[in-house]
Amino acid sequence: MFLCIGCGAVYDLPRCACGRSAVQQGGIWQFCGDPPVRLDGDDQYIGYDGIGEHATDLVRISWRAMMGAELLEKLLLRVRPYEKETGSADAAFEKALSCVCEAVEERGARAAERMKRLKKALSRGRAILHAVPADFSEPRPLIGIVGE
Repeated sequence: MFLCIGCGAVYDLPRCACGRSAVQQGGIWQFCGDPPVRLDGDDQYIGYDGIGEHATDLVRISWRAMMGAELLEKLLLRVRPYEKETGSADAAFEKALSCVCEAVEERGARAAERMKRLKKALSRGRAILHAVPADFSEPRPLIGIVGE
């Protein structure tokens, strides 16, 4: 049994009402030692107690946090080839990412306030990554990977 993140329906394999696939969602869990959801079988309890009224906020802040992490990673990939001290860009990235995590983890605020905190955290993260000592005088080749 799965809870669809799209429509909130509980469904069996293979698809829910809005067309999301349990195989897609379940495929992600194969890499987890302990899946994020408890599947008990016959009683159809799936571990999402109390999330109902917070589902929209949870999806919204999760999406924004993922996009923020992607932006920081993009900046990391621009800085890392030019860092003067090996590992300093990665350390700065971890510090910047922790700023985003702290902003997202804080509870009790409205969506607009959380967005404001996330923007400030991303600005701090950008400043942290920009502070990495780097030498941009000699350009490096740009490598692009296309595909999945």
